[in-house]
Parts: sequence; structure tokens; C-alpha cells
Amino acid sequence: LAVIGESNSGKGSVIANIISQEVAFGGEIWFIDLKAGMEAENYCNVLARKAYTLEEAYDLLTDFNSNVDTLAAEWRGKTRSLTDAQTCHRLLVIDEAAGPNKKLSDSCIELVRSILSRSRALNCTVVVATQNPRVSTSLPYRSLLLTTVALRLNSKGEATMALGEDAVKRGARPWQIPFSRPGDGYLWDTESDGLSACSIHQ
Repeated sequence: LAVIGESNSGKGSVIANIISQEVAFGGEIWFIDLKAGMEAENYCNVLARKAYTLEEAYDLLTDFNSNVDTLAAEWRGKTRSLTDAQTCHRLLVIDEAAGPNKKLSDSCIELVRSILSRSRALNCTVVVATQNPRVSTSLPYRSLLLTTVALRLNSKGEATMALGEDAVKRGARPWQIPFSRPGDGYLWDTESDGLSACSIHQ
């Protein structure tokens, strides 16, 4: 899931709702927050792992990817998709992941790609939140994020970058969401080719 929206558009509310559901169902939560933990510290009591620097993010992603490898080896050939009854659900939240060290950032991106390519079948969910809808700079692994929530954005161009041209043609208007409605947005699911309006509040 990609959650895209400008500052104060409600990304924090979306993350809070997802985390509260994960806690309610007994899942495990890993959180990367390269803004000095400004968002993640709100949940420090329920986090299994957290990373607030690029170096910590690399270590966390390496471990997460290794756990995905272990699950894949354990369940290969036995089932196509794991359930909560078979293995604990794991949620990875990445909030504004970007860093000045390009080599390390690129290594992190490759780890995220590896996780995303296998995570759903292995009972893992990845949520990436960002202000920047530009795929090349903020979400270079965007094609592997199958669902997008676009909260308030600045323009039709940003909406097209965030959701794609088809969603905008079908009526997505995130640039028209009022400032008084944080948490309102449009959800686009590439698998079902479906668009819906959504409202997510704590």
C-alpha cells in the first residue's frame, strides 16, 4: 500500500488506523521513520523493530528480508498464500524513506523490492507513506505497491503521478480535497482496476 499526500493531509491517521488494527489482531510491526522517529515514536510500545537512520533501516530491511527468505523456504510447495493461523502477520511501515547516502539508499531500495515481490503470499504487508508522488524519486519500487491511497495533493498532475491517468479519468480528485478534511482520499487498486473514495480518521 502506498499512502501519498501533502503535509497535514492525514497520512498519520492512515498509519495509526493500520497499526491499531495490526495490534488488535496480534500482528508484528516494524517501522522505518527517517524523520528522526517523529511518527514512529507514537507507537514505540507496540513496535517489534524500528529504524530512525538509514543505517538502522538497512539493518532492519536486511533482517526483514531474511525472515521472508526463511518463511519462503519453510512453506515452499506447501501453500500459495499463508494465513494468520499458519504464521504471525508482519507489518512493515516505511514513512518518508530517503537518505543522503545514495549507495546505502540504493541497497535499501533493493531490499524493499525483494520484500515486496514476495511479502503478500508470506503473510506480510508493506505500507509506504510519502508526501512526494513522483515515482522516480520517492517510490522507485512503486510498481510493486498494488494499492494506493491518495490523500490531499496539490494538483491534477500530482494526482496523475500518484494514482495514474485512469484513476483521474474515472473521477479521482485529490487536489480538490479541502484542508478541513484530513484523512479523506481516493483508493486505487491496480489488481481490481477499482477506484473508491475513502475517509480514514482516528
